[in-house]
Amino acid sequence: MSKRLSFWGSAAVAIAAMAGCSGGSGSGVGSGLEASERYVADRAVRVERPGSPGNSTRETAGPFATVAGSSVDWERVKPLLAEAAGGIVLEEVALEMMLEGEMRRRGLRLTPAMVEREQLLLRESLEADDASGNADEAQRLLDQIRRQRGLGPERYEGLLRRTAMLRALVQDRVQVDPVSVERAYRIRYEPRMRVRIITADTVEQAERARQRVLAGEAFSRVAAEVSTDVSSVRGGVIEPISPSDPTYPDALRSAIARMSVGEVSRPIVMEVDGPAQVAVVVLDEIVRPERTPALESVRAELERLVRLREERLLMDALSRRLLAEARVTPMDDAAMWSWRSRSGG
Repeated sequence: MSKRLSFWGSAAVAIAAMAGCSGGSGSGVGSGLEASERYVADRAVRVERPGSPGNSTRETAGPFATVAGSSVDWERVKPLLAEAAGGIVLEEVALEMMLEGEMRRRGLRLTPAMVEREQLLLRESLEADDASGNADEAQRLLDQIRRQRGLGPERYEGLLRRTAMLRALVQDRVQVDPVSVERAYRIRYEPRMRVRIITADTVEQAERARQRVLAGEAFSRVAAEVSTDVSSVRGGVIEPISPSDPTYPDALRSAIARMSVGEVSRPIVMEVDGPAQVAVVVLDEIVRPERTPALESVRAELERLVRLREERLLMDALSRRLLAEARVTPMDDAAMWSWRSRSGG
């Protein structure tokens, strides 16, 4: 469950998906960057690119900072910064270089309008995620996520640039078929199931958790104590599930579609990325949509959303492939440590 990507996205997923274009080989981009990583991101040397005013080669001469009036030079902090964030920065640079080469090979050119469109798409996603649709609140959320992920002005601009290049490289491969649009309609407008979940590594562990719940313990307490899913910190609460949403495991969707409100499921074996997980869920509520428009009245918007989702899947696959082909070899010991830690090597 923790590896599921929401079909419609959320604020965190929107940023994570974009940053996924700079995090193909790592195992945990979403935890945020420490202050030291933000320093290296903001001070990273950039090569001037055509059509990007203000991007200039930046020298690292002079002091890095002063402490109690004493100068701290770059030579002292560079290995620490490389160790703290060299891996993620190198991954971003490697992907951008590979994308630039792929764009040249395909005869494509990155324009300011393409980068601006990525900014607009991100803002739109954040506004949709906020129930009020308030633009100011969406901007506050964007600022908050950027701080958490260490996306300062330079890394954020690079993120938009890479996303624009990825979209340009995959967009001619996207096909929006009627079946996908109809499924999107059901996901958005059919009743959804509000459930809480406990996940475990084995059927035996899941059954023991289930028996505790049946014996009278609060589901949320058991989830908090034993669940392996990230939702354990919320007592197993996850966003409502549509039985038509293929981004959830088939076994889970089939099980909850047959449940009654208040019912606790038997262990459900789910096939997910990596080892199988076993889930126990309780159905709290059936959430019915406020309106159910005719399909034809919303077809154009659904086609657009399906296209964006298909682009995202292709973009993620392309970024992983290009990073695998990049053959990155750090020449600095501290950067090598960071790179291997990030890639699990």
